[in-house]
Amino acid sequence: DEKSGFVPGVLQVGLDHSSLELQAKLDEEYNQLVEDRRLLREFIFPRDDGTTNFYLPVNLLRIVQNAAQIFHINIEPAYIIDQATALGERLIVVRGDDPLSQAAQQDAVLRFRMHLRTTIATRHVLEKHLTREALDWVLGEVESKFNQAVANPGEMCGTLPAQSI
Repeated sequence: DEKSGFVPGVLQVGLDHSSLELQAKLDEEYNQLVEDRRLLREFIFPRDDGTTNFYLPVNLLRIVQNAAQIFHINIEPAYIIDQATALGERLIVVRGDDPLSQAAQQDAVLRFRMHLRTTIATRHVLEKHLTREALDWVLGEVESKFNQAVANPGEMCGTLPAQSI
């Protein structure tokens, strides 16, 4: 659909005019995605021509595709935003409450959270026709795969992974 940008049949236009809270959440999600894109283009990969692949610890697209094949749709946009935000907060690499640990934690998961927000954006989840159970399964899989991929201090790893730790 040219007007809304969604694939036809995904979202009914004007379904809920009364929910200002939902509109605020959708606007906040959109603004965060725009900020993520700006940050990636200007600061993280300023000289990238778009042909380089960058690998992350979890293959989000495959997990979402598997969930779409298993489950069927019945989900609200506010639930998608709340659950994706909660998962982003649960992903911990650097533990600690001091300012230095908090800054290191933010730096450690910045790119992954951007990728998570982009992949689990309301629009993408609705277009994939995921259910509430499917989204919960996807987020659980993402969390478990992320936690498996974290290298703990003193853990043995190969020479190539050691260069990126």
